[in-house]
Amino acid sequence: MIRTLCLFVTLSVLPLFAAGEVGTTAANFNLKDLDSVPHTLTALRGKVVLLNLFGGGCPTCIGEAPKIEAFYQAYKDKGVAFLGLEIWNYTRSQVIAYRYNTGVTYPLLLLAGGVKSSYGVAYNTGYFVIDQQGVIRYKKNADYSTFDSARVKVVLDSLL
Repeated sequence: MIRTLCLFVTLSVLPLFAAGEVGTTAANFNLKDLDSVPHTLTALRGKVVLLNLFGGGCPTCIGEAPKIEAFYQAYKDKGVAFLGLEIWNYTRSQVIAYRYNTGVTYPLLLLAGGVKSSYGVAYNTGYFVIDQQGVIRYKKNADYSTFDSARVKVVLDSLL
């Protein structure tokens, strides 16, 4: 009886720990960008996707935005889609200011705070590379560290 209960509890909470982990299917979302255009992850099946979950007022996010933008410019014509999901639920005008201050040109999606738990992100931000079948192939929770350009390049190139 005790073993059965332990197994049940373990299997019941396992999905909570697997959210957003490498090798799992990335959670779908339906969010609008700054121009009110809806975006879903499932619509991008067949493409490699880089998701940047960021906070509009996060100093690390602001500092790393130009690095991600450089990747966007290098990979946008190679079949890689880039989406920025603003997870602190900043207003549209605040996210427009973020775009202006950082120079980011890839789509920024609003009100993504509800998505972060599906990717195993609590407060801090994160980066995800998702393959053509919707499986997470790279994950990095920012935790005030830097965008790992070398590693992201290796992962993106291996999927193309």
